[in-house]
Amino acid sequence: MAYDGGAVHTPPANAYDDRPMLLGAGWMPLGVPAFPEDTAALETPAWLHTVKRAGEIAAEQRAFLEKDREALATVGLVAPGLDAQGQYWAALLLNRLRMRSHYLEAMLSLNDAYRVFQETALKSGVPEAKRAIVPLLDQSVSLARQCVELYAKEIRNRNDLGVVAQMNVQVLQVLEKLRDTMSASVPEPVDTANQAQM
Repeated sequence: MAYDGGAVHTPPANAYDDRPMLLGAGWMPLGVPAFPEDTAALETPAWLHTVKRAGEIAAEQRAFLEKDREALATVGLVAPGLDAQGQYWAALLLNRLRMRSHYLEAMLSLNDAYRVFQETALKSGVPEAKRAIVPLLDQSVSLARQCVELYAKEIRNRNDLGVVAQMNVQVLQVLEKLRDTMSASVPEPVDTANQAQM
């Protein structure tokens, strides 16, 4: 693959830990930048940097995801012509590429949430911004869960079972906590129609 030699140029996960995501070089818990609780925080340098970097990282992730999709298509075309051993390893490669694609998509949903939050908060306030990003966080959680499920289907090397499985589960747990916290903080919509009738 053209990008194998450029592992150090892989995009970060998000603006919290702004370094290449070296998925093969070990793991660490996923950090997530906090979302503002009030409109005053929308103009702080730290938050504006987070929003800016989230957009830049999302663009890098989209480009990298496209390369993964091209690789998936190439391996899918080549695999049927391989011998049994080749198909055995091609299946593992396809699994890991799909898993990484879902991971990238999960991070894209998360990074897009920062832009949507900022745009909505400036226009309609922080409560509406929280409401607006819950679907993106739901999508991120769903994709992270698919990473865990995909990995479990192709486990060849038991030595990496604990590390990679734990990495995927921890990513899922962090995203679930963020989604659940955000959902719980969203106020119930006011029924203005019923209020008008009273």
